[in-house]
Amino acid sequence: LPHGLHCLGHVITCCLCPALASPEQERSISHLGGYREDLHLSGGLSAAKQAQTYSGQVRKTSSTPDRLQVVMGTLRDLQFALQLKIEELRQRDTLIDELELELDTKDELIRRLQEELDRYRATVSLPGPSAASAACSAQIEDKQRAKRKTVISEPFTLDPVTLAMVSHRSCDKSQESQRLIQAAFLRNEFLKNLDEGEIKAIIACMYSTTINQGCYVVQEGTDGAQAYVLEEGRLDVTKDGLKLLTIEPEDMFGELALLYNCTHTYSVSAQADSKLWVIDRKSYQTILIQSGLNSLSHSVELLSSIPFLQSLPEDVIMKMSDLMEEAHYAEGDYIIRQGATGDTFYIISKGQVKVTEEKPGHEEQRVLSKLSERQWFGEKALWGEGVQTVNVIAAGEVTCLVIDRETFKDIIGGLVFDCSHEEQQSRESKSKSDKDPELLSSSTLSDFQIICTLAVGEFGHVELV
Repeated sequence: LPHGLHCLGHVITCCLCPALASPEQERSISHLGGYREDLHLSGGLSAAKQAQTYSGQVRKTSSTPDRLQVVMGTLRDLQFALQLKIEELRQRDTLIDELELELDTKDELIRRLQEELDRYRATVSLPGPSAASAACSAQIEDKQRAKRKTVISEPFTLDPVTLAMVSHRSCDKSQESQRLIQAAFLRNEFLKNLDEGEIKAIIACMYSTTINQGCYVVQEGTDGAQAYVLEEGRLDVTKDGLKLLTIEPEDMFGELALLYNCTHTYSVSAQADSKLWVIDRKSYQTILIQSGLNSLSHSVELLSSIPFLQSLPEDVIMKMSDLMEEAHYAEGDYIIRQGATGDTFYIISKGQVKVTEEKPGHEEQRVLSKLSERQWFGEKALWGEGVQTVNVIAAGEVTCLVIDRETFKDIIGGLVFDCSHEEQQSRESKSKSDKDPELLSSSTLSDFQIICTLAVGEFGHVELV
């Protein structure tokens, strides 16, 4: 570069003053001319390459719009598909939210029903699962035998004032109204196991009320203290403004309020003018407690009158009377069948039974005796397995207090129990009669007059003569 600048200076000098140019400057000019040719040649090559590159770029530029259009079309299609997927996902999210809300509502309903079921189980022993083969055989026995249940969930103190009021309160009702209310009780799962006397006492205390069309009987969220039986009209049951069902005459509702202080989870309004019968919780609980106390007192009295149980302590008698079940039999029902294995002891609480015996070759059964209230039979079953030697048949409507061998043994536990009381009495009477053998040897059965039947056991019956 310095050499080129030096030559360029010589060229300028020669151009301005050719006469002053020295031989050295002329050589520089000629040398610069050669350098110019080299530059010219090099510049020509560079220009050719640049032209070639430019033409390639022009060709590329000419194909770009077509490819751009294709890319833009593909992007638009992808964007449209993406929008469709986003809308689909949004709809699914909305559906999921609705389903979650519905699931939460059902979970809350299940929780409330579970709480109510737990309270019910705490007061009433529910039957456990049984085999299908055993269900048919146990169905008749379940109808005949039922534990005495006092269905009260919350603690309750018997108020003498309320007791007096309930004892003397009786609202007039027609026979049709009484039949309707009783049918409603027997259809209700909570109340159908009440004793017939308890149901009649509750019916006697129920009072009537009328509801005009459009008015509410029960409002959602309020505390409940009454149960209702509809006699006339129609009622709608709603929850959160949604209709659940329609209440028809002979239907009962609000029964949970009789068990404990609960909040109504639904509303009940009248479709038309309606007539209802009402029972409040305090009256219901008073009737059941009074009935339970009377029943317990009656059971204790019956058990205490039985000779072979009189040696038991009072607390054991109380526990036994509380655990005994009530069994109801209709006319002609077999309470005990001859030849069957027995494990139950019976005390007649109401009604009368007849004791019969079947003998080979005889079609008709021979009536041995009749037993009535406060008498008992089947006591041998408490000591061990035994085969029934007689039939015991209900003569009309009969109610018995019964207890099985296993429950009886659990109650007496390790107590020393004198189960041979009757045998001892029999031996004592035999020893006395042996003192006068001549009197007995000369007597016949016709000399004795039967006063009454004292008891019936597994191997026969005892009569007072």
